[in-house]
Amino acid sequence: MRTTVTLDPESERLIRDSMRQTGRGFKETLNAAVQMALRPRTSMVTVEPIFPAPFPLEGEPEARPATVADRWEDDGTLSEVLL
Repeated sequence: MRTTVTLDPESERLIRDSMRQTGRGFKETLNAAVQMALRPRTSMVTVEPIFPAPFPLEGEPEARPATVADRWEDDGTLSEVLL
């Protein structure tokens, strides 16, 4: 289909930036942008965490975040005093 399209300045900038990055022409870049924007999304991306939680919520008192932070601070203070 042949048609005339009037682009606003921001849309023109985005098309021209994409043309520079991909090396494609105007027609190919515009068609790709329209297809990408209007094509139905068929699948969702699922991101699974690497770790179940940053710190254990239950367990030994030594493993609680505040206790670990206190220990790090104490170790830092000791190393400064002993230097």
